Amino acid sequence: MLAGSLPARALRLVREWATAHSAELEANWDAPAGTLLWNQSRRFPSMVLLSELIHVTDLAVIGDHRLRLIFEDGAQGEVDFSHWTWRGVFEPLGDPAYFQQVRLDAELGTIVWPNGADIAPETLHAWVLNGREPAAA
Repeated sequence: MLAGSLPARALRLVREWATAHSAELEANWDAPAGTLLWNQSRRFPSMVLLSELIHVTDLAVIGDHRLRLIFEDGAQGEVDFSHWTWRGVFEPLGDPAYFQQVRLDAELGTIVWPNGADIAPETLHAWVLNGREPAAA
């Protein structure tokens, strides 16, 4: 980055993507002006669909494994995690009492739990807009 800043989560995503696509980035950098060599990302195909990151602005626990989320673009809805198979960093969330310790992290713009588990806000946003249940963790 030459100037400005990104939220920590966004910066991590950009760095991961840039590392995975360094050869493409270098080819674009060296291309003559007006030449577009850019291709849709094969590793993160949904990334080209993101024009901006949309953060979670409010949340409420409304059940053992159910959340109501509100986003900065006005989208809102419920996400039901009751069918997840809890693995890895998400394993403690299988306990409803632990799951309910979720909080909003304003810096990341998403929901987090005490053990550091979080879910990307763009993923949550897509789940709310599409009315789909999250895939198993």
